[in-house]
Amino acid sequence: MITIKTCVFPRCEASQYGKEQHCRRHYRQLQEGTLILEERKCKNCATGLPISATLNQLYCSRSCNMKCQRKHGCYTKERALVSRGACTIPECSKPIHANNLCQSHNNKLRRNGDPLVSKKRQKSQCTAVDCNNVHVSKGFCMAHYRSLIKYGDHMYVENKKKRDKEAKARPEYMAWQSMKTRCNNPNAGNYYLYGAKGIKVSELWEKNFWQFLADVGELPEIGYHLSRKDHQKNYEPGNVEWQPAAENSRYHSGVILSYDKANEIRNMHPEKTMQQIAVIFGITASQVHRIIKNYAWVDAEYIPTTNRRRMKITDEIKLKIKKLHEKGSTYDEISKLAQCSISAVQSIINNGYLGEKAAHPLYRRWQGMRARCQDKNHTSYPNYGGRGIKVCSRWDDFWLFIEDVSPIPTPLALYSLDRTDPNGDYEPSNFRWSTKSEQNNNKRKKSEEDNDNI
Repeated sequence: MITIKTCVFPRCEASQYGKEQHCRRHYRQLQEGTLILEERKCKNCATGLPISATLNQLYCSRSCNMKCQRKHGCYTKERALVSRGACTIPECSKPIHANNLCQSHNNKLRRNGDPLVSKKRQKSQCTAVDCNNVHVSKGFCMAHYRSLIKYGDHMYVENKKKRDKEAKARPEYMAWQSMKTRCNNPNAGNYYLYGAKGIKVSELWEKNFWQFLADVGELPEIGYHLSRKDHQKNYEPGNVEWQPAAENSRYHSGVILSYDKANEIRNMHPEKTMQQIAVIFGITASQVHRIIKNYAWVDAEYIPTTNRRRMKITDEIKLKIKKLHEKGSTYDEISKLAQCSISAVQSIINNGYLGEKAAHPLYRRWQGMRARCQDKNHTSYPNYGGRGIKVCSRWDDFWLFIEDVSPIPTPLALYSLDRTDPNGDYEPSNFRWSTKSEQNNNKRKKSEEDNDNI
């Protein structure tokens, strides 16, 4: 039996070659003087390197090589230093990359002409209008570059923001938003009248306000609402228009009346009362009154009866009332002849035929003086009428009161009506104009109530 002798080198199982009892490979390394007899270990995991490892090999496997490179970066550097040498720049131990220089010094040499001179590269700006950000790619900053990649236009996002801002400033924008809300949002208060019934918004208008504006048109004036011509169809081009608020409200599903019913109410009024008509049509008497007076459901051909309460009282009517009153006519007779209400006649006669009494700056002070002395419900009555203070009979006439208190001081706001004797009545002989400080000095004793301050 023939036995094959193996190499005497540790862990080498190759057959012997030559006189030194080594394999062919180790015999050649022995002749060249490169044979390493001591055992070498992996720099990462400390396991023994294989017999075939070269002098430059420091790791047992590729995985150990990558792990050590990630941790310390020593694999590439050490291997490069062994194979290429160190950079020729003093105090630089990095491996040579080109021109006997490491990569960083070689880049400085290529850019600046000197490996020891470093200049900061001037970063270019974005080429978009009014943008000062740093250039990233294709002449644009990161924001404009992303807009270019996503939408094909680097100004798309900014133009969209501008158009959205212009849209929100228009009065039609709120109508467009309200239309979408009542059709799409179940939490909207009027969703049950629109979206719940299947009413939808056209896809052309759902996300495009400007298309909606082009199809519907601009708002004619304030007070117009968005309305559908056919209330069974959706919000879509050709079925939407602007209508006055009063006109639009008549087409709601909860509206009881119509123009025909309104005309029927006007024809029934002379024969039946407003309460009877309200019961017949299921509305209130005030609604019937507005229809009869042609304030609601207006009919251009209908002429309502004269509304005396709303009739404007002119100076001619006031003079006519004055003459009739001087003749001794009753309020009812004056009301019929002057064609105004009895309350208007009373107000004109009591406040002055041309309103000069009510417009006089002392009229309210005269009223307050009489109220404190005569009206038991007045808050100051206990300090005046309750103590026996009265207003003289002469001053029951406003114009005689004005005659006695004249001349009126100016500015009137700084003066008030004051009695010379705080316990006396309001009469011409017990009257004077006083400032606030003068009136405070003319008070009763501290145990008594303060003096009047009109």
